[in-house]
Amino acid sequence: MKIKHLQLCGVCAVAALWSCAEPEIVTIFRDAPVVFDGDGDRVTQVDMALGQLVDGRFVPVEEGDPVEVIDGFQGGTWVHLSIRVAGLEPDGVVEARLGEISEVRFGLRLTRTPEGYLEAHDIPMPVPLSDEDIAALEGQRVTLEASFSSAEQSVTQARGVTLRRATP
Repeated sequence: MKIKHLQLCGVCAVAALWSCAEPEIVTIFRDAPVVFDGDGDRVTQVDMALGQLVDGRFVPVEEGDPVEVIDGFQGGTWVHLSIRVAGLEPDGVVEARLGEISEVRFGLRLTRTPEGYLEAHDIPMPVPLSDEDIAALEGQRVTLEASFSSAEQSVTQARGVTLRRATP
């Protein structure tokens, strides 16, 4: 018996060896086709957008937009930032600053979205202020700045945003 090619699981392969029939080739898994822009080269323009996750989707933060200070479910007050990055590797370091109020830095792996973007949906920034201090800052403009570094390249974005206390 001559077997040309098998794409079968182990149990099916043993059964095929015992039969005299020509084995049927069945494709069990196939990658989705990949479509590249232009000539298929890697994206070389490095870019980043600041945003927030609203109803499960990335919404860019533009100059002057409000950014909500929320109560954390385990305590504390926070601003949650999202970023969308192009042209860099997904493993890197994110740094974010909210004026003189908050600053964070940690390692991060960006996640590829179904649309093909590299994003981090939740960069928590503590706002270690009392309720009275947060109320005094409401409506004030502060600079929200973030950078992402990966493989000796980095990108930075900054926006002037307005702080707003989230309503429960």
